[in-house]
Amino acid sequence: MSESHGLKWLLGIAGVIVILAGLKAAEAIVIPIMLALFVAIISTPFVRLMTKKGIPAYLSVIIALSVLISVGSVLVMVVSQSIDTFMTRMPAYQARLQTVVVDFLPYLERWDIPVDRDVIMTHLNPSQMMGLIGSTLSSIGSLLTNLFLVVFIVIFLLLEEATFSDKLKAALPNAEHSLQNASGLCVK
Repeated sequence: MSESHGLKWLLGIAGVIVILAGLKAAEAIVIPIMLALFVAIISTPFVRLMTKKGIPAYLSVIIALSVLISVGSVLVMVVSQSIDTFMTRMPAYQARLQTVVVDFLPYLERWDIPVDRDVIMTHLNPSQMMGLIGSTLSSIGSLLTNLFLVVFIVIFLLLEEATFSDKLKAALPNAEHSLQNASGLCVK
């Protein structure tokens, strides 16, 4: 009996590992889809509110996407301005960090903590910090490259959500009951 219980655990763990490896291998497509799903879930109440007010579903989606793109553009401008400011001030920050570390080294030596000044200064290398910033900027660039995919998926999800109840009513004979059960599940 315990052998089958252990085997179930082992198979479950192996299944989780296979799923995680598959997600890692497909991250180039999974991440934009998850981002689009997140944006669509956040936008759904806004679209529902507009459709309840009598605005057609396609126009509600266009308005919601316009608001999202406007807010996203403002965020991109703020972040790019902050990055530009940071990059111009980077040498000053580097010099200040090095002086703070050099001033702190005697305190460490008083507490008998062995510290090699050269090792610390090599870890505060500006080229390493620039490499980190460069990799961050390239990941942001790849996210913006996937922006069109994300926008199209969000459009699809929002349009489907706006017309889903009508499609369900046409497909199922007892659709009202199913819709009430589903809405009760989502609200609770």
